[in-house]
Parts: sequence; structure tokens; C-alpha cells
Amino acid sequence: MYELTVEKTFDSAHYLEHYDGDCARMHGHTYKVQICVAGEMLDEKVGMLMDFKDMKKALNALVDTLDHQVLNDVVDFNTTAELLAKYFYDKLAPKVPANAVLKKVMLWENPTNCATYYPTPK
Repeated sequence: MYELTVEKTFDSAHYLEHYDGDCARMHGHTYKVQICVAGEMLDEKVGMLMDFKDMKKALNALVDTLDHQVLNDVVDFNTTAELLAKYFYDKLAPKVPANAVLKKVMLWENPTNCATYYPTPK
């Protein structure tokens, strides 16, 4: 099994709806998002699972829609780390070639707090 990982940081503000605590107020994070692609079969001609350039292009395009935004104004769900990780997964999974899968997305709100999303194996 092969795995490839790329990551990107971005800055955004958000607030948690229906939450009783400090995070119900507008605040910001420097997020780090990491995506991991996995598969057993490499491209026969080049010997790659997926081109890092293509992974970065897809991730950067999505991050660009969120960077320096109020996340609550951009997405239609409560902006918890868990739901944001799934959002990244759902948007990026279709961009992975047929010989691989998007294994997981990890989203850090800060250097010590991280949420991970991966689908339940079938």
C-alpha cells in the first residue's frame, strides 16, 4: 500500500452555532489541513500513485475559497473541526484518480487540536 500526504494552512474566522461556550463568539484560527491519498497500484508509466502537483492544486483551490473568510458565511453547516474535515473530504475525494482513494483528512485548529475524517470501510 502506498500513501501520499500534502498539507496547507489557511486563516479563517468562525463561530459555533448552538454552542454554550467561548467558541460561540466570533474567533479565528490558523488552520492546517492535511490530506492523505492511498492505493496499491502505481501508474505503470511513471510509477506514481498520484502526482503531488495535482493533489496540491485540488487542495489549494478549495483552501482559496475559505482563506481569510468567515466560514459561517461560506458553508451551510456548523463550522466544527469535525464537519470541516468531512467537507474537505467530500470536496476532494472526486479529484483522486481511479487507482487511489482519499484515505483521510486531518484538520488542525491549532498545533494541539485536530479532527480527522475518513469513511467507514465497506
